[in-house]
Amino acid sequence: MRRHPRTGLPVLKTGRVWCYELATGKLPAEDAGGWDEILERVRSWNFPALPSEVMGEIVRKCWMEEYEDAEAVRRDVVAFLQEAGFEVDGDSLKGFDAAQLLRDG
Repeated sequence: MRRHPRTGLPVLKTGRVWCYELATGKLPAEDAGGWDEILERVRSWNFPALPSEVMGEIVRKCWMEEYEDAEAVRRDVVAFLQEAGFEVDGDSLKGFDAAQLLRDG
């Protein structure tokens, strides 16, 4: 089993943290102790709930290890994006310019 170099957690467990960060722009418990607190939450299954508009159900399924693999997560993210009105073309969003977000922010 592959482990994340910084956390020592199995890579799929580390993916739970990544899913949360992707949805919110911050790490879970980022404001309450950094990596030690994050790792404790992962180990104790103490996960923050998120609203559906920020992929809350996808993040919950990641936390609860309900996905078999990364491809299953990808399928749900693509479906979420399509339901939100985005056009997905392979691994890209048609007409989406991430660099524009940085320029506008």
